[in-house]
Amino acid sequence: MNNDLICKCLTPQNYTAIYARHSNKDDKNNSNQSQIYQCKEIASKLNLIVYKSYEDEGSGFTVPPEGRNGFKQLLLDAEAGYFKNLIVWKVDRLWRQSYDYPKTKQHLDSLGVNLIFSDMSEYQNMNPIYRNF
Repeated sequence: MNNDLICKCLTPQNYTAIYARHSNKDDKNNSNQSQIYQCKEIASKLNLIVYKSYEDEGSGFTVPPEGRNGFKQLLLDAEAGYFKNLIVWKVDRLWRQSYDYPKTKQHLDSLGVNLIFSDMSEYQNMNPIYRNF
């Protein structure tokens, strides 16, 4: 009976996805596993349940977020309503090109997904033209 009560209380707002992208295979400091670990700490502090971690490898300059396999799966799961939060280690892990930001942010907003960075001050210090798009 307790499991039924727990299931009725949890909603997609209680769940978060984590996204990690590692661009340089030689750099172990920013590995996907390191990014995911730090994002899980944020999820714990915010009392969020990690639904799933999504990963990509490669440069953010050459492939936009929607063109990456891990991010494409993340969007499909977000569209299915499995989570309403997305934690990303740093802004540049999600997008590197300023023109990728509005499209990606609008898509996440349209799905009701709250975007959280491990260092929100980095996001808040972004050029307001992009941040508040």
